[in-house]
Amino acid sequence: MFMILERHKEKGRVYQIDIGSGTNVLNHPKADSLAFEDPDFDLEKNGVRTLDKEFVFKYPSSFLEDRNMVLSEKVEGLAYIDENLIALSNDNDFGKHGEPSRVWVVQFESQTY
Repeated sequence: MFMILERHKEKGRVYQIDIGSGTNVLNHPKADSLAFEDPDFDLEKNGVRTLDKEFVFKYPSSFLEDRNMVLSEKVEGLAYIDENLIALSNDNDFGKHGEPSRVWVVQFESQTY
Protein backbone atom coordinates (compact mmCIF):
# COMPACT_ATOMS: atom_id res chain seq x y z
CA MET A 1 0.00 0.00 0.00
CA PHE A 2 1.38 3.35 -1.04
CA MET A 3 -0.21 6.76 -0.83
CA ILE A 4 0.78 10.11 -2.29
CA LEU A 5 -0.10 13.70 -1.57
CA GLU A 6 -0.63 16.15 -4.42
CA ARG A 7 -0.63 19.73 -3.14
CA HIS A 8 -0.85 23.26 -4.47
CA LYS A 9 -0.74 25.95 -1.79
CA GLU A 10 -3.51 25.26 0.74
CA LYS A 11 -5.34 22.66 -1.36
CA GLY A 12 -4.43 19.02 -1.77
CA ARG A 13 -5.55 15.52 -2.61
CA VAL A 14 -4.50 12.16 -1.22
CA TYR A 15 -4.39 9.13 -3.49
CA GLN A 16 -3.65 5.44 -3.12
CA ILE A 17 -1.24 4.33 -5.84
CA ASP A 18 -0.22 1.05 -7.44
CA ILE A 19 3.55 1.26 -7.90
CA GLY A 20 3.56 -1.75 -10.20
CA SER A 21 1.31 -0.05 -12.73
CA GLY A 22 3.73 2.58 -14.04
CA THR A 23 6.87 2.48 -16.14
CA ASN A 24 10.19 2.20 -14.35
CA VAL A 25 12.11 5.11 -15.91
CA LEU A 26 15.42 4.37 -14.20
CA ASN A 27 17.00 3.19 -17.48
CA HIS A 28 14.90 5.38 -19.77
CA PRO A 29 17.02 7.18 -22.43
CA LYS A 30 15.89 10.54 -21.02
CA ALA A 31 16.35 9.63 -17.34
CA ASP A 32 19.44 11.85 -17.00
CA SER A 33 17.70 14.89 -18.47
CA LEU A 34 14.98 17.23 -17.25
CA ALA A 35 12.54 15.94 -19.87
CA PHE A 36 10.17 14.48 -17.27
CA GLU A 37 9.89 17.91 -15.62
CA ASP A 38 8.62 19.54 -18.81
CA PRO A 39 4.80 19.83 -18.71
CA ASP A 40 4.76 19.44 -22.53
CA PHE A 41 6.72 16.16 -22.44
CA ASP A 42 4.55 13.47 -24.03
CA LEU A 43 4.82 10.53 -21.63
CA GLU A 44 2.81 8.13 -23.79
CA LYS A 45 4.78 8.96 -26.94
CA ASN A 46 7.97 8.28 -24.99
CA GLY A 47 6.79 4.92 -23.69
CA VAL A 48 6.07 6.04 -20.13
CA ARG A 49 2.93 4.86 -18.36
CA THR A 50 1.93 6.80 -15.24
CA LEU A 51 0.91 5.10 -12.01
CA ASP A 52 -2.68 4.08 -11.46
CA LYS A 53 -4.08 6.14 -8.61
CA GLU A 54 -7.32 6.06 -6.67
CA PHE A 55 -8.71 9.18 -5.00
CA VAL A 56 -8.95 8.98 -1.17
CA PHE A 57 -9.87 12.51 -0.09
CA LYS A 58 -9.17 16.19 -0.67
CA TYR A 59 -8.56 19.13 1.60
CA PRO A 60 -9.92 21.48 2.59
CA SER A 61 -13.16 19.55 2.72
CA SER A 62 -16.33 19.17 4.74
CA PHE A 63 -14.97 15.77 5.84
CA LEU A 64 -12.17 17.53 7.74
CA GLU A 65 -14.19 20.59 8.74
CA ASP A 66 -16.82 18.33 10.34
CA ARG A 67 -14.00 17.02 12.53
CA ASN A 68 -12.73 20.56 13.34
CA MET A 69 -9.52 19.91 11.42
CA VAL A 70 -7.95 22.87 9.63
CA LEU A 71 -4.75 21.89 7.87
CA SER A 72 -1.73 24.06 7.24
CA GLU A 73 -1.13 25.64 3.84
CA LYS A 74 2.05 23.57 3.66
CA VAL A 75 1.00 19.98 4.28
CA GLU A 76 3.95 18.00 2.94
CA GLY A 77 4.15 14.80 4.97
CA LEU A 78 1.96 11.73 4.68
CA ALA A 79 2.17 8.50 6.65
CA TYR A 80 -0.04 5.47 6.10
CA ILE A 81 -0.85 3.94 9.49
CA ASP A 82 -3.51 1.40 8.56
CA GLU A 83 -6.48 1.04 6.23
CA ASN A 84 -8.53 3.53 8.26
CA LEU A 85 -5.85 5.87 9.56
CA ILE A 86 -3.31 8.25 8.03
CA ALA A 87 -1.18 11.06 9.43
CA LEU A 88 -0.42 14.37 7.70
CA SER A 89 2.28 16.84 8.73
CA ASN A 90 3.24 20.35 7.73
CA ASP A 91 6.47 22.03 6.72
CA ASN A 92 6.98 24.92 9.12
CA ASP A 93 9.96 26.37 7.20
CA PHE A 94 12.10 26.22 10.34
CA GLY A 95 9.61 28.47 12.15
CA LYS A 96 10.31 31.45 9.86
CA HIS A 97 6.62 32.27 9.41
CA GLY A 98 5.43 31.57 12.94
CA GLU A 99 3.66 28.31 12.22
CA PRO A 100 4.60 25.43 14.52
CA SER A 101 5.21 21.90 13.32
CA ARG A 102 2.00 19.88 13.43
CA VAL A 103 0.73 16.39 12.79
CA TRP A 104 -2.89 15.62 11.99
CA VAL A 105 -4.24 12.10 12.30
CA VAL A 106 -7.17 11.42 10.00
CA GLN A 107 -9.38 8.44 10.79
CA PHE A 108 -11.90 7.06 8.33
CA GLU A 109 -14.98 5.26 9.60
CA SER A 110 -14.37 2.49 7.08
CA GLN A 111 -11.83 1.78 4.40
CA THR A 112 -12.55 4.41 1.77
CA TYR A 113 -10.10 3.21 -0.88
